[in-house]
Amino acid sequence: MLEMQVQGLTSESESDQHILWLWHANDSVFMPIVIGGAEATSIHHILAGQQPPRPLAHDLMRAVLDQCEARVSEARIIGLKENTFYAELIVTAGSRTLRLDARPSDSIALALRCRGARILVDKGILRQAGYSVYRSDAEDRLLGQPIEDGAPPPISQRSLQAAIDELLDQAGLTAAPLPAEAAHQRLRQLEEQLQQVLKLERYEDAERIQRQIAQLRDELGQ
Repeated sequence: MLEMQVQGLTSESESDQHILWLWHANDSVFMPIVIGGAEATSIHHILAGQQPPRPLAHDLMRAVLDQCEARVSEARIIGLKENTFYAELIVTAGSRTLRLDARPSDSIALALRCRGARILVDKGILRQAGYSVYRSDAEDRLLGQPIEDGAPPPISQRSLQAAIDELLDQAGLTAAPLPAEAAHQRLRQLEEQLQQVLKLERYEDAERIQRQIAQLRDELGQ
């Protein structure tokens, strides 16, 4: 199995569906997973370093584990069938090791709250659902190189939105256009986010946000 990092979340307006992006840095591989709104909120709080006013479900799970002197050591994504991912949590409690059936979103939300917990993906699943990404600076294009035989085709940062739309379409959840007032509010939020990521020199995130801003401005006729 390969250890993955959570790269971030992409949310679709007017729907309760979100894309969780896992990233394997050594092989430059992304793997997207469609997750629900509650799980996305839970993961977002951890990634953003925010403390909700009241404990979320995964905060409560972490507290229960702490009181029982147990800990999550691994969140494993072990299966993929009909666009549905399957996972298990590895929990250690004293001399016992427990394998618990769980959804990937819950497993990852809990693992992110537990120091030292790893997120692992089966190599076969990564070949099915992952995308290897390589950039050619000379031609400003992306070249794909499979990790192993049978790996999926590559996608570029510019086509991540297309991949998201495809995932949502498979789930029958294509997002509706934003109303004008909501679109203007979303535009202001994106512009604020752009300034923040530029200060942090997160240029890939800045490119992604700039594309979203350009798309919104086109929709608004600006």
